Amino acid sequence: LLLLLLLATAAGPVSAGSGELYSPVDGVTLLDFRQLRAAVFDPGRQRHWLLQVYHAYCGHCIAYSGAFKKLASKLWPWRYTLRIGVINVAKQSNARAMRHFGLSGVPSLLYVAPNCSWASGFSAALPRDTSELPERLLDLMEPFVPQLRPLQLGETADCDFILEEPRPGVLSRGLILEALYIRSLRWRASADSAPAVRLSRVAADGSSAPAGSASDAASLRRLIGLKQPTRPTPTGDTAPSSPMAPRPPTQADLKSALIRALVSDVALAGPGRPRVWRAARDVARLAAPLLPAAGRLAAAMPESLPAALAGE
Repeated sequence: LLLLLLLATAAGPVSAGSGELYSPVDGVTLLDFRQLRAAVFDPGRQRHWLLQVYHAYCGHCIAYSGAFKKLASKLWPWRYTLRIGVINVAKQSNARAMRHFGLSGVPSLLYVAPNCSWASGFSAALPRDTSELPERLLDLMEPFVPQLRPLQLGETADCDFILEEPRPGVLSRGLILEALYIRSLRWRASADSAPAVRLSRVAADGSSAPAGSASDAASLRRLIGLKQPTRPTPTGDTAPSSPMAPRPPTQADLKSALIRALVSDVALAGPGRPRVWRAARDVARLAAPLLPAAGRLAAAMPESLPAALAGE
Protein backbone atom coordinates (compact mmCIF):
# COMPACT_ATOMS: atom_id res chain seq x y z
CA LEU A 1 0.00 0.00 0.00
CA LEU A 2 2.76 2.45 0.92
CA LEU A 3 4.67 1.72 -2.29
CA LEU A 4 1.55 2.25 -4.40
CA LEU A 5 0.88 5.57 -2.68
CA LEU A 6 4.48 6.69 -3.18
CA LEU A 7 4.41 5.68 -6.85
CA ALA A 8 1.15 7.56 -7.35
CA THR A 9 2.69 10.63 -5.71
CA ALA A 10 5.73 10.43 -7.98
CA ALA A 11 3.60 9.90 -11.12
CA GLY A 12 2.80 13.60 -11.36
CA PRO A 13 -0.34 15.72 -11.09
CA VAL A 14 -3.79 14.58 -12.11
CA SER A 15 -5.99 16.52 -14.52
CA ALA A 16 -5.78 20.27 -14.13
CA GLY A 17 -4.26 19.81 -10.68
CA SER A 18 -7.79 19.50 -9.30
CA GLY A 19 -7.37 16.14 -7.56
CA GLU A 20 -9.86 14.63 -10.06
CA LEU A 21 -9.15 12.12 -12.81
CA TYR A 22 -12.35 12.98 -14.72
CA SER A 23 -14.39 16.00 -15.76
CA PRO A 24 -17.87 16.40 -17.32
CA VAL A 25 -16.33 16.75 -20.79
CA ASP A 26 -15.37 13.07 -20.51
CA GLY A 27 -19.06 12.13 -20.68
CA VAL A 28 -19.32 11.22 -16.99
CA THR A 29 -21.20 12.68 -14.02
CA LEU A 30 -19.01 13.62 -11.06
CA LEU A 31 -20.90 12.46 -7.98
CA ASP A 32 -20.57 13.39 -4.34
CA PHE A 33 -21.63 10.88 -1.69
CA ARG A 34 -23.99 13.44 -0.18
CA GLN A 35 -25.93 13.72 -3.46
CA LEU A 36 -25.59 10.06 -4.45
CA ARG A 37 -28.92 8.91 -3.02
CA ALA A 38 -30.95 11.63 -4.73
CA ALA A 39 -29.05 11.47 -8.04
CA VAL A 40 -28.76 7.71 -8.54
CA PHE A 41 -31.34 6.06 -6.26
CA ASP A 42 -34.38 8.29 -6.85
CA PRO A 43 -37.35 5.86 -6.60
CA GLY A 44 -39.05 7.35 -9.67
CA ARG A 45 -36.04 7.05 -11.94
CA GLN A 46 -35.97 5.18 -15.24
CA ARG A 47 -32.24 5.38 -15.93
CA HIS A 48 -29.59 2.77 -15.34
CA TRP A 49 -26.21 3.75 -13.88
CA LEU A 50 -22.65 2.58 -14.35
CA LEU A 51 -20.60 3.80 -11.37
CA GLN A 52 -16.85 3.83 -10.93
CA VAL A 53 -15.54 4.26 -7.39
CA TYR A 54 -11.92 5.40 -7.56
CA HIS A 55 -9.16 7.12 -5.61
CA ALA A 56 -7.49 10.00 -7.43
CA TYR A 57 -4.03 9.12 -6.03
CA CYS A 58 -4.28 5.35 -6.62
CA GLY A 59 -1.80 4.19 -9.26
CA HIS A 60 -4.24 1.58 -10.63
CA CYS A 61 -7.01 4.18 -10.92
CA ILE A 62 -4.72 6.64 -12.72
CA ALA A 63 -3.64 3.96 -15.20
CA TYR A 64 -7.26 2.87 -15.77
CA SER A 65 -8.68 6.36 -16.36
CA GLY A 66 -7.71 6.53 -20.05
CA ALA A 67 -9.53 3.29 -20.92
CA PHE A 68 -12.58 4.33 -18.89
CA LYS A 69 -12.79 7.69 -20.69
CA LYS A 70 -12.78 5.87 -24.03
CA LEU A 71 -15.55 3.58 -22.75
CA ALA A 72 -17.62 6.58 -21.63
CA SER A 73 -17.24 8.13 -25.08
CA LYS A 74 -18.25 4.84 -26.74
CA LEU A 75 -21.36 4.52 -24.55
CA TRP A 76 -22.33 8.19 -24.89
CA PRO A 77 -25.11 7.39 -27.44
CA TRP A 78 -26.85 5.33 -24.71
CA ARG A 79 -27.01 8.33 -22.35
CA TYR A 80 -30.84 8.58 -22.34
CA THR A 81 -30.98 5.11 -20.79
CA LEU A 82 -27.56 4.65 -19.15
CA ARG A 83 -25.71 7.28 -17.16
CA ILE A 84 -22.06 6.96 -16.16
CA GLY A 85 -20.96 8.36 -12.79
CA VAL A 86 -17.65 8.52 -10.94
CA ILE A 87 -17.01 8.90 -7.19
CA ASN A 88 -13.58 10.00 -5.96
CA VAL A 89 -13.05 8.52 -2.49
CA ALA A 90 -9.85 10.54 -2.06
CA LYS A 91 -12.24 13.29 -0.97
CA GLN A 92 -13.03 13.02 2.72
CA SER A 93 -16.74 13.59 2.05
CA ASN A 94 -16.82 10.59 -0.31
CA ALA A 95 -14.89 8.09 1.84
CA ARG A 96 -18.16 6.64 3.14
CA ALA A 97 -18.88 5.26 -0.34
CA MET A 98 -16.40 2.42 0.29
CA ARG A 99 -18.31 1.30 3.38
CA HIS A 100 -21.75 1.84 1.83
CA PHE A 101 -20.97 -0.34 -1.17
CA GLY A 102 -18.87 -2.82 0.84
CA LEU A 103 -15.80 -2.34 -1.34
CA SER A 104 -12.25 -3.34 -0.43
CA GLY A 105 -10.40 -1.96 -3.44
CA VAL A 106 -10.43 0.56 -6.27
CA PRO A 107 -11.17 1.08 -9.05
CA SER A 108 -14.50 -0.71 -8.62
CA LEU A 109 -17.25 -0.73 -11.26
CA LEU A 110 -20.87 -1.10 -10.17
CA TYR A 111 -24.13 -1.40 -12.09
CA VAL A 112 -27.26 0.13 -10.54
CA ALA A 113 -30.58 -0.94 -12.07
CA PRO A 114 -33.72 1.24 -11.91
CA ASN A 115 -35.24 -1.02 -9.22
CA CYS A 116 -32.13 -1.04 -7.01
CA SER A 117 -32.66 0.54 -3.58
CA TRP A 118 -30.24 2.67 -1.57
CA ALA A 119 -30.02 -0.08 1.06
CA SER A 120 -29.09 -2.69 -1.56
CA GLY A 121 -26.19 -0.53 -2.76
CA PHE A 122 -25.82 -1.88 -6.29
CA SER A 123 -27.23 -4.53 -8.61
CA ALA A 124 -23.99 -6.09 -9.89
CA ALA A 125 -20.22 -5.71 -9.66
CA LEU A 126 -18.63 -5.49 -13.10
CA PRO A 127 -15.24 -6.52 -14.55
CA ARG A 128 -12.70 -3.79 -15.30
CA ASP A 129 -12.05 -5.05 -18.83
CA THR A 130 -13.67 -2.30 -20.90
CA SER A 131 -13.95 -4.59 -23.94
CA GLU A 132 -16.40 -6.81 -22.03
CA LEU A 133 -18.49 -4.07 -20.45
CA PRO A 134 -20.86 -3.10 -23.31
CA GLU A 135 -22.11 -6.69 -23.70
CA ARG A 136 -22.38 -7.17 -19.92
CA LEU A 137 -24.33 -3.92 -19.52
CA LEU A 138 -26.72 -4.83 -22.35
CA ASP A 139 -27.40 -8.21 -20.69
CA LEU A 140 -28.13 -6.48 -17.37
CA MET A 141 -30.44 -3.89 -18.96
CA GLU A 142 -32.38 -6.37 -21.11
CA PRO A 143 -34.98 -7.29 -18.41
CA PHE A 144 -35.86 -3.60 -18.08
CA VAL A 145 -35.83 -2.69 -21.80
CA PRO A 146 -38.09 -5.16 -23.69
CA GLN A 147 -36.78 -3.99 -27.07
CA LEU A 148 -33.40 -5.54 -26.24
CA ARG A 149 -34.93 -9.03 -26.11
CA PRO A 150 -34.26 -10.88 -29.39
CA LEU A 151 -37.22 -11.78 -31.59
CA GLN A 152 -37.82 -15.49 -31.95
CA LEU A 153 -37.79 -17.17 -35.36
CA GLY A 154 -41.03 -16.23 -37.15
CA GLU A 155 -41.98 -13.64 -34.53
CA THR A 156 -43.13 -10.30 -35.91
CA ALA A 157 -42.95 -6.90 -34.26
CA ASP A 158 -44.57 -3.51 -34.67
CA CYS A 159 -41.41 -1.56 -35.43
CA ASP A 160 -39.61 0.41 -38.14
CA PHE A 161 -36.62 -1.90 -38.72
CA ILE A 162 -35.43 -5.36 -37.71
CA LEU A 163 -31.70 -5.98 -37.38
CA GLU A 164 -30.30 -9.51 -37.76
CA GLU A 165 -26.96 -10.25 -36.12
CA PRO A 166 -25.28 -13.30 -34.55
CA ARG A 167 -25.39 -13.43 -30.77
CA PRO A 168 -24.63 -11.57 -28.55
CA GLY A 169 -25.90 -8.80 -30.87
CA VAL A 170 -23.90 -6.00 -29.25
CA LEU A 171 -24.06 -3.74 -32.31
CA SER A 172 -27.82 -4.24 -32.84
CA ARG A 173 -28.73 -3.87 -29.18
CA GLY A 174 -26.52 -0.80 -28.85
CA LEU A 175 -28.33 0.89 -31.75
CA ILE A 176 -31.69 -0.03 -30.22
CA LEU A 177 -30.70 1.81 -27.03
CA GLU A 178 -29.38 4.75 -29.02
CA ALA A 179 -32.60 5.10 -31.05
CA LEU A 180 -35.01 4.17 -28.25
CA TYR A 181 -36.90 7.48 -28.34
CA ILE A 182 -36.42 8.16 -32.09
CA ARG A 183 -36.89 4.92 -34.06
CA SER A 184 -38.60 1.67 -33.17
CA LEU A 185 -36.00 -1.05 -33.70
CA ARG A 186 -35.91 -4.77 -32.85
CA TRP A 187 -33.29 -7.44 -33.44
CA ARG A 188 -33.18 -11.12 -34.21
CA ALA A 189 -30.27 -13.50 -33.62
CA SER A 190 -29.09 -14.86 -36.97
CA ALA A 191 -27.79 -18.39 -37.39
CA ASP A 192 -24.80 -17.53 -39.57
CA SER A 193 -21.50 -16.16 -38.32
CA ALA A 194 -21.16 -13.30 -40.82
CA PRO A 195 -20.09 -10.12 -39.01
CA ALA A 196 -22.42 -7.87 -41.07
CA VAL A 197 -25.79 -6.86 -39.61
CA ARG A 198 -28.68 -7.36 -42.03
CA LEU A 199 -31.37 -4.70 -41.95
CA SER A 200 -35.04 -5.15 -42.91
CA ARG A 201 -37.65 -2.39 -43.20
CA VAL A 202 -41.03 -3.32 -41.70
CA ALA A 203 -44.13 -2.19 -43.57
CA ALA A 204 -47.46 -1.20 -42.01
CA ASP A 205 -48.94 -4.63 -42.79
CA GLY A 206 -46.13 -6.38 -40.93
CA SER A 207 -44.23 -7.55 -43.98
CA SER A 208 -40.51 -6.83 -44.22
CA ALA A 209 -38.09 -6.13 -47.05
CA PRO A 210 -34.28 -6.06 -47.10
CA ALA A 211 -32.86 -2.56 -46.51
CA GLY A 212 -29.15 -3.25 -46.69
CA SER A 213 -26.38 -4.53 -44.44
CA ALA A 214 -23.34 -3.12 -42.67
CA SER A 215 -20.75 -4.16 -40.13
CA ASP A 216 -20.29 -0.81 -38.35
CA ALA A 217 -22.59 1.47 -36.40
CA ALA A 218 -22.01 4.56 -38.58
CA SER A 219 -23.17 2.79 -41.75
CA LEU A 220 -26.20 1.29 -39.99
CA ARG A 221 -27.18 4.73 -38.71
CA ARG A 222 -27.21 6.05 -42.28
CA LEU A 223 -29.40 3.17 -43.44
CA ILE A 224 -31.84 3.66 -40.55
CA GLY A 225 -31.83 7.45 -40.78
CA LEU A 226 -30.18 8.25 -37.44
CA LYS A 227 -27.87 11.19 -36.90
CA GLN A 228 -24.28 10.40 -36.06
CA PRO A 229 -23.83 11.13 -32.32
CA THR A 230 -21.67 14.04 -31.22
CA ARG A 231 -19.47 12.33 -28.68
CA PRO A 232 -17.69 14.07 -25.81
CA THR A 233 -14.02 14.81 -26.33
CA PRO A 234 -12.20 13.08 -23.45
CA THR A 235 -9.44 14.90 -21.64
CA GLY A 236 -5.95 13.48 -22.15
CA ASP A 237 -5.00 10.22 -20.53
CA THR A 238 -3.87 10.84 -16.99
CA ALA A 239 -1.27 8.09 -17.28
CA PRO A 240 1.10 9.00 -20.15
CA SER A 241 2.39 6.24 -22.41
CA SER A 242 5.97 7.31 -21.65
CA PRO A 243 5.94 8.36 -18.00
CA MET A 244 8.72 10.42 -16.54
CA ALA A 245 11.20 8.62 -14.35
CA PRO A 246 9.84 8.85 -10.79
CA ARG A 247 11.79 11.16 -8.52
CA PRO A 248 13.15 9.74 -5.26
CA PRO A 249 10.46 9.96 -2.54
CA THR A 250 11.00 12.65 0.06
CA GLN A 251 10.34 12.51 3.80
CA ALA A 252 7.19 14.55 3.12
CA ASP A 253 5.99 11.84 0.70
CA LEU A 254 6.55 9.17 3.33
CA LYS A 255 4.68 11.17 5.95
CA SER A 256 1.78 11.73 3.57
CA ALA A 257 1.62 8.06 2.65
CA LEU A 258 1.68 6.91 6.27
CA ILE A 259 -0.98 9.39 7.32
CA ARG A 260 -3.24 8.36 4.44
CA ALA A 261 -2.67 4.65 5.06
CA LEU A 262 -3.15 4.67 8.84
CA VAL A 263 -5.70 7.44 9.23
CA SER A 264 -7.81 7.32 6.07
CA ASP A 265 -7.48 3.99 4.25
CA VAL A 266 -7.41 1.70 7.30
CA ALA A 267 -10.47 3.49 8.69
CA LEU A 268 -12.44 2.45 5.61
CA ALA A 269 -11.99 -1.22 6.46
CA GLY A 270 -14.25 -1.23 9.52
CA PRO A 271 -13.98 -3.59 12.49
CA GLY A 272 -14.82 -6.75 10.54
CA ARG A 273 -11.46 -7.00 8.74
CA PRO A 274 -8.98 -8.47 11.26
CA ARG A 275 -6.26 -8.99 8.61
CA VAL A 276 -6.30 -5.25 7.84
CA TRP A 277 -5.87 -4.35 11.50
CA ARG A 278 -3.04 -6.84 11.95
CA ALA A 279 -1.30 -5.28 8.93
CA ALA A 280 -1.85 -1.79 10.37
CA ARG A 281 -0.23 -2.84 13.65
CA ASP A 282 2.75 -4.26 11.75
CA VAL A 283 3.19 -1.02 9.78
CA ALA A 284 2.96 1.08 12.95
CA ARG A 285 5.46 -1.16 14.74
CA LEU A 286 7.86 -0.90 11.79
CA ALA A 287 7.51 2.85 11.33
CA ALA A 288 7.46 4.08 14.94
CA PRO A 289 11.22 3.84 15.66
CA LEU A 290 12.12 5.36 12.27
CA LEU A 291 10.12 8.56 12.58
CA PRO A 292 11.83 11.90 13.26
CA ALA A 293 11.52 13.33 16.76
CA ALA A 294 9.48 16.31 15.57
CA GLY A 295 6.72 16.82 13.05
CA ARG A 296 3.04 16.23 12.63
CA LEU A 297 3.27 12.49 12.07
CA ALA A 298 5.59 11.88 15.02
CA ALA A 299 3.17 13.75 17.26
CA ALA A 300 0.31 11.64 15.96
CA MET A 301 2.19 8.35 16.35
CA PRO A 302 3.77 7.98 19.78
CA GLU A 303 5.94 4.97 20.66
CA SER A 304 2.99 3.40 22.40
CA LEU A 305 0.87 3.31 19.23
CA PRO A 306 1.58 -0.35 18.33
CA ALA A 307 0.53 -1.34 21.84
CA ALA A 308 -2.58 0.86 21.56
CA LEU A 309 -3.55 -0.91 18.34
CA ALA A 310 -3.27 -4.33 19.98
CA GLY A 311 -6.85 -4.21 21.28
CA GLU A 312 -10.10 -4.22 19.37
